[in-house]
Amino acid sequence: MTPDQFRAWRKRHNLTQQQAAAMLDLSPSQIHNYESGINRGSNRPAPIPRTVELSCIAINHGLGKLSISHDMRHYHAPRRPVEV
Repeated sequence: MTPDQFRAWRKRHNLTQQQAAAMLDLSPSQIHNYESGINRGSNRPAPIPRTVELSCIAINHGLGKLSISHDMRHYHAPRRPVEV
């Protein structure tokens, strides 16, 4: 998800940055960072994590925000086979 796609998602749902932050369990400053693509504090890129993108998709489908279990932090998805 790009910063423009993230901003468009928020605006499509008529959410302020504060409302989007509450809905996604993030800080308003993190929403700003994701929309600008830059972390204000470090001036480094602020990529949008896949979990945030998936939460946006869940909200699009009326599922509400997703909660990621603490046990999931050690989960690694299987690697896809590489085509030769």
